[in-house]
Amino acid sequence: MRPCTTLAILLCLAAPASSRAEAIRLAAPEPGNLLSAEFRVESGGEVEIAAVGLRQKFTGSDAVRAWLLRRGGAEPVWSQEPDAGEPVGASRLLRRSVDRVRLEPGDYVLYLAAGRGARDGKAFREWRSALNDLADLLNREDPRARPAEYFGKCEATVTPLGGLALLPAAAPAAPWPVVVRPAAGTHLVTVPFRLTRTARLNVAVTGEAGQEGGGALDFGWIEDARTGRTVWTAEQAPARPAGNARDNVRWEETLALNAGDYLAGFLSDAAHGPDDWLDLPPFAPDDWGLRLAPVAADANALVTQLTAGDVVRSPELLVRLVRPASGASLAEEFQLSRPSRLLVLCLGEGGRQLFDRGAITDLADGREVWRMTPAASRHAGGAGKNLRFEGEITLPAGRYRATYLTDGSHACGDWNAAPPPGAQDYGLTIRLAR
Repeated sequence: MRPCTTLAILLCLAAPASSRAEAIRLAAPEPGNLLSAEFRVESGGEVEIAAVGLRQKFTGSDAVRAWLLRRGGAEPVWSQEPDAGEPVGASRLLRRSVDRVRLEPGDYVLYLAAGRGARDGKAFREWRSALNDLADLLNREDPRARPAEYFGKCEATVTPLGGLALLPAAAPAAPWPVVVRPAAGTHLVTVPFRLTRTARLNVAVTGEAGQEGGGALDFGWIEDARTGRTVWTAEQAPARPAGNARDNVRWEETLALNAGDYLAGFLSDAAHGPDDWLDLPPFAPDDWGLRLAPVAADANALVTQLTAGDVVRSPELLVRLVRPASGASLAEEFQLSRPSRLLVLCLGEGGRQLFDRGAITDLADGREVWRMTPAASRHAGGAGKNLRFEGEITLPAGRYRATYLTDGSHACGDWNAAPPPGAQDYGLTIRLAR
């Protein structure tokens, strides 16, 4: 199911033998909504696209924009340009453009989107001030107008020309056997898969990156399911613009993986994504998340009918308490049959004191034998409060409990500052040293 709000008005011709539409229209998006309508063109021809978009008063960026995408593409065949068209009435923020576009045979999706950041008047600054008065004067706006009046005038219409038929689109194909996309209201999802032999995989991720060169806020990765070790992450690949808002980025790469069990994961900050876009979504919003497919020659090497219970943890991986939400209290017990050297990786939050941290307790006497401390940690990257402990400890034979606690903010899916690189390991991981 398309992760967006869909609204289309189809004005049908009288010809009963066809489902063709005279025009396709989207109108009046609510802030945070993405409206869409699909159609098919069976023979090439021209269409007229008329759209009314909305600019923000202060930033000069779009609050509402329309574009037309050929299904399966990443770049639109038409997009409403910010400065194109003529003002609507006296307003300089509402602009109407009319273009003729030639379409080749194929399936298309018309989009009309409004970012959530424009909600509650933030695009128009309803409060009174000298700056706001000046902006109203320059943009010829009515200072008494409500934001809803602006959104209600936004629309996009595709009208066929020269007898061209706009037909119902065919059901979309599923070229990606592994799709990792969090459901509405969630921030994390992992999908297990198995490779029966070494295979080459095409991996594509669309997510969100921080501004001004900041790290990834929504990103995908692949880890060895038995050991918990990351074998690929989008952060290691060069990011490319995904269209519309500058924070929308995509990563694409082809890599080779050995036979084994893997987890494909996608971690989001849940602030900008399907069902509630903070800013304008990428040109191909259905691509949000991680998608994975083997190259044609290795198609039979992929097994997707797996559950987490089908994967056997490696004996070297003793504890894996990772990707906690805010206010989490995680625990896992492990046993050592002899004195052992352990590799501990712990990512947390703190300064002079720790707010998200891990610890190990000896169950024989309840004594804490290790805990993460600011003094023994180093900066993990991203916000200055992101800390990382990575080192070796030695424990005698016995039974132990590992714990990881988070406070009420700045955890997976709830970052209030830049997350650390490798946020898929945020938490506590303990392995036997080799």
